[in-house]
Amino acid sequence: MNNIIEEIQSCRICFSNQLEEMFSLGVSPLANALLTADQLDKSEIEAPLDLIHCQNCHAIQLKHTVNPTVLFSNYSYSSCFSKSLQEYYDNLARDLKLKYSLQTNDFIVEIASNCGIFLDSLRKNNLTNFIGIDPASNLVAEANNKGLISICSFFNHLNVQLWKGVFDQPKLITAFNVMSHSPDLNDMIQGVKSWLAPDGLFLFEVQYWGDIYQKLNFSNIYHEHFVQWTITALDVFLKSNGFYIYNIERIDMLGGSIRITCGLNKEKENYFKIGVFKELENNIRLFEQNSFKNFYSNLLSLKEETIKLLDETKKKGGKIVGMSYPAKATSILNFFQIGQYFDCFFEDGPMKIGKFTPKYKKAIFDAKMLESSTYNSNDLIFIFANNYAKEIIKKWKDKIHTNWVWLDKTVNVVKT
Repeated sequence: MNNIIEEIQSCRICFSNQLEEMFSLGVSPLANALLTADQLDKSEIEAPLDLIHCQNCHAIQLKHTVNPTVLFSNYSYSSCFSKSLQEYYDNLARDLKLKYSLQTNDFIVEIASNCGIFLDSLRKNNLTNFIGIDPASNLVAEANNKGLISICSFFNHLNVQLWKGVFDQPKLITAFNVMSHSPDLNDMIQGVKSWLAPDGLFLFEVQYWGDIYQKLNFSNIYHEHFVQWTITALDVFLKSNGFYIYNIERIDMLGGSIRITCGLNKEKENYFKIGVFKELENNIRLFEQNSFKNFYSNLLSLKEETIKLLDETKKKGGKIVGMSYPAKATSILNFFQIGQYFDCFFEDGPMKIGKFTPKYKKAIFDAKMLESSTYNSNDLIFIFANNYAKEIIKKWKDKIHTNWVWLDKTVNVVKT
């Protein structure tokens, strides 16, 4: 890919040209492209956030591709600061070990291993024959410094051919929230297929468009997510690449996700669960133009409701600050065009503290500074990590008495 931004001409999954427009969230800066102080006067990369629907395989996808090297080579999100995520992966590693009788010497590969948070969970469960693969050099260094063997690279079919000469065939390959992050997912899955042991498992988690649609969770649409998955599209994608779905689980991760366990054995295909999900997707009319129009109309209503609250707060002389700056914050600020209302943001993530938000250039401070700040009933703290809203309020409710706000299908306000 020579250009930073390119418009696709065919479906990312089935290569059909039967593509139809869904809606646009406008031209947006890159979600995780936080700025340092010396970048504030420099131009930023912006790209359209237009969703399209493939009428052949029903894949919902971005119309434009931002070069993955620009998106991922130095990544500003590290999973390792989150205690709840660490607990989640510790429990998952334990459960996988028991469910699939994994042994200490079974080789396990994690795609997009980030800071090594899941690798650490494997190690805690005495599953020590593993490697992680991630394109972000800063995160790979963090993992390797903890003794969690990681390779700095994109996962693709060509690179897998090199690794096959060095490493065993994996009994398990995992990919958490990354099967939407490649512009060439067919090449990626072929890499998995060529390396995986014949009786091996490929387990991955992705955000589920069914939840995004029903919960109006539009903020999960940003440039890193090239595809928004449904079971209808996943079944086509996996089968066309020689994989069969063994199990589907709905999980709460990121406001609504699915965990897929699949492999190369057709006899283990779970026709029943696949059928249940396809029927659900048809019943709620996920792939109809009227549904796309209704989704967008509801977004505009949510935008209007949000701006009304922010305007009222400013008229009362209230302060408005943001709590957390996840990638989804960029989608919300940009589509709603509300960045100018905020004084600053607060974060727990050390990789974000001291930086500035894209486009609006608002400072991001350590969340600990909230304790020394003064807020009252006229002020508003906007929680952008809406899937952690209740957890965040519980942590701060006895320390700060003000209005806490987060979005789902409506604007939620809690006073503490």
